[in-house]
Parts: sequence; C-alpha cells; structure tokens
Amino acid sequence: MSDITEHKLTSRRKPRQVTNQDQPQNTAQYVEKLETLLSLVPYYLFVVDVSTRTISFSNKALAKSLGLVDHQVAKGKAIAECFSPEYTRQIIWQQQQVLTHNKVFHLQEEVKLADGVHYFDTTVTPIKNDEGEIYALLHTLNDVQNIAATQKALSQRSLQLEAANRELESFSYSVSHDLQSPLRIINGFSQVLWSTCQPDLNDHARHYLERIQANSQKMSNLIDALLELSRVTRSEMKSIEVNLSQIAQNIIEELQTQNPDRQVEIKIAPDLKAQGDPQLLKIVLDNLLHNAWKYTSKRSLAKIEFDVLTANGEQTAFYVRDNGAGFDQDYADKLFTAFQRLHSQAEFPGTGIGLATVQRIVYRHGGKVWAKGECDRGTTIYFCL
Repeated sequence: MSDITEHKLTSRRKPRQVTNQDQPQNTAQYVEKLETLLSLVPYYLFVVDVSTRTISFSNKALAKSLGLVDHQVAKGKAIAECFSPEYTRQIIWQQQQVLTHNKVFHLQEEVKLADGVHYFDTTVTPIKNDEGEIYALLHTLNDVQNIAATQKALSQRSLQLEAANRELESFSYSVSHDLQSPLRIINGFSQVLWSTCQPDLNDHARHYLERIQANSQKMSNLIDALLELSRVTRSEMKSIEVNLSQIAQNIIEELQTQNPDRQVEIKIAPDLKAQGDPQLLKIVLDNLLHNAWKYTSKRSLAKIEFDVLTANGEQTAFYVRDNGAGFDQDYADKLFTAFQRLHSQAEFPGTGIGLATVQRIVYRHGGKVWAKGECDRGTTIYFCL
C-alpha cells in the first residue's frame, strides 16, 4: 500500500473533533430553542435565580400580563421590579418554603398584575445542579379564571341549603303538630263512637267507622314515616366502628320475641363491622330485616341471611337476603322511591318509606344500595358504605 493511499484511508476514518468554539454555540442554540418552546406554553412561567433573586427567564404569557413589550425585557431584573410589593413578598415566602423543605411547593393564590386580578394554581419547582444544590426556582402559574365564580356559587349554594334546611325543619314541625293533631281528634272521636254507640249501629255504620279508624291510623303512620325520613336526612352524623352483626342479631331476637310461632332460619355472619353512624346504620338494618321478616311471612320455612361479599380479602358489599315474595327486577328502580310499593297493602302492609330511608342513609355514608330479586323467589338488598 502506498503512502498516499494510507493517508487517504486514515483521513476517512478520523472523526471530526468538536472544538471549544463549537460547544458554546450549540449550548446557546439549545437554550434559545428551549426558551422559544417555553414561551409558547399556555401557562405563566418565570425562573428566579436563588442567589440574586432576579428573573432569569419569563415567557410571553407572563410578559403580556406584566405589560412588557417582550418577554426578554424581564430577564436580569429583580423580582420587585416586575411584581407588586405584596406579590414580591409572596414569591419570597414561596421560595423559602421550597428551600426549607427541599421539595415542590403548590398553592392557590390571588395575584394582581398589570392587566388585572388573576386566580392562579401555582407550582414552585426547585432546579438543581449536578451536586443537588438548588440554584433556581421555576414558577408555573395556571390561570384558573372560574375559581372566583365557583367560590361565589358555592357560597350562594350554601346559603340556599341553609335556608332549605330551615324550611324543612319548619315543615317537620308542622307535620308533627298541625297534621297529627286533627288526626288524633278524628281517631279519638271514632273510638268514642265505637265504644258508646256500637250496639246501636247497623253493619254498614260499623264498617264505615272501622274504615275511618283504620285510615286515620294509616295516615298517622305515614306521617311518622315521613318524619323519620326527614330526620335521617338532617341528623348530625358521627363516624365510629360499628358491629353490624350484633345490631342484626338484636333486631332478629326482637322479631322472634314478637312472633314466636314463626319458623325462620336465620344466618348472620359474625363480626361484620363498618365505619359509620351507629344510630343511622341501625335504622338501615332495622328496615332491611323487618322487610325480610314481613315478605317471608307466607313461607312455611322462611330463610333470612345477613352477610358480606368479598373480593381479594376486602369487603365489597353487605347484603340481606330472603326467600320471600320477591319482586319483578324490571321495577327495581322503584323500590327506593318513597311511597312506591310493588305489593298491595292487603298483601303486605307498609308505608313505602323504608327502602327510601335506607337509600338516604347509605348515600349519606358515601355508599350505594341496590336490589336483586325474582317474583316468588326472594330478594337480596346490597349496600356498601
């Protein structure tokens, strides 16, 4: 191989060396491109040098709100030169939080700039060097324009709810006193007529008097149920660990005492516990178990079960199951509506308020309730808290 050929091959293999003159130029181009990209994002951005407390970068969105002709104008200026004294103090405080705790700091704030008042969702992010030292802070401000309107709407909504609660309390008082009073009078006089005039009444008159008594008592029961529904909606809640199994057992024992001749197979899973208000959860189980007891009354051997569904070792939903009258699944959505009954009063007496009460209590606990059933094959009511 000749010396000339060897020289040519060597020249081809030898890579071009990057000189010190090239590197600053590449870095400068990179920084310029980065600043261009940051200027286009729809947030307000600025970077503060920790040692000098000067702005080393700001984007176009912020420059526009500051009334600056170009975002480069703010570069190198002190914080106090660009922002109001009040917001300058706020920025310094934010920086102290980041430097003290060495982590990202987040807050919502109201800030007055040259173009008006802004409501910012602000994040202050530390920028560190290779040694892990914080040398700059990136402020990212997201302008949440609707936050003030939202806060105002929430305030108005709270006032409306307070007014509605006061009206509801007034209504409850009227129901419990003004409506119950004439019912008591009707029922009282009908009982007097029954006890004093029954021998002189014919069959038709006695039938009408019995209907008056029965319906006045039914109306009184409906009013009591409405008041109970109102109370569970408004009552103050306290959250503690509640032994649902023990509550269910107490309710069943009471039902068995009242109906000693009933043959009912009871299954209550032990130590089922939940976090919630003990009084309200007792009302839930009381309604569900009384319903199960009532709708299995026509069974020669009734079955009632209280247990919980589990998945991966976690409780997912409690349930009360029975083998009673059941219902048509197509009408399941009506079960939890007040006064909507899927069985006649003659077949199974009731007010139609029980499951509506259950639903409201479960909703107050942040849970949900649903039902599955089949005509003449029983019902299962599920609820989770």
